[in-house]
Amino acid sequence: MITQKTFSNKEALAYCLKLTEKGAKLSARWDGGFETLCIQLYLDERLFIDGKRSQKLSRYIAKHIVHKKVEAFQPPGYIQFDRVSARLLGRDMYSLEAEEQGRFEFEVKVPSDLWFDKVLIEIESVYGAAPTTIFEFSFQNGPIIPEMYTVLQDQLIARLTPEVERFLEEIMEKKEILVLGDRFVLSRDEFNKEGGMLKYKLNQLSYTYEKVAQSSIIIDFKSRAKRPRAF
Repeated sequence: MITQKTFSNKEALAYCLKLTEKGAKLSARWDGGFETLCIQLYLDERLFIDGKRSQKLSRYIAKHIVHKKVEAFQPPGYIQFDRVSARLLGRDMYSLEAEEQGRFEFEVKVPSDLWFDKVLIEIESVYGAAPTTIFEFSFQNGPIIPEMYTVLQDQLIARLTPEVERFLEEIMEKKEILVLGDRFVLSRDEFNKEGGMLKYKLNQLSYTYEKVAQSSIIIDFKSRAKRPRAF
């Protein structure tokens, strides 16, 4: 494998000083991508190509802006040379997955004379699509009437689904939802008995969303390049 050459700190600083000695503004921009970044140099806002030397500076910048917070994917950004501080200064933007829990109120109500050991509730929506809701009873032993469970499960799903849709719609007005999803396994003794009903209150749902953040970029080579070589 052939290693592509890049500038040393001294050489990079010397080249930046040379390009900007008459007042020109030197900057670099790049689009986000995986593994390899394509750094484009600009002089006074015009695309600048100067053979091997500009390629070396592009590789030098790429080497110093690899984002530690995002594996593989490198975010888009820009950087500009500041002659006064002898530094390259800029910003980039990157997306991260963040997880939160939102307030969600739903009461599960089951007749107390209906036998079950556990209740399984699954809720999922990907990228804001119509949510999938599952409600199932599980039991080991006891009097089981299949038709009763089926009817009750369908009724609970019919109540639960529009509430999830409403929750999803409210969250999506503020955030870019990636996955809305939760799984609840409720044992019978977690329910509260009120009259002839067993009740359990759900109070939150989990979701992941895309969080866009900015990060400052500073490439400071002055302290390590006290005597830049002239070109």
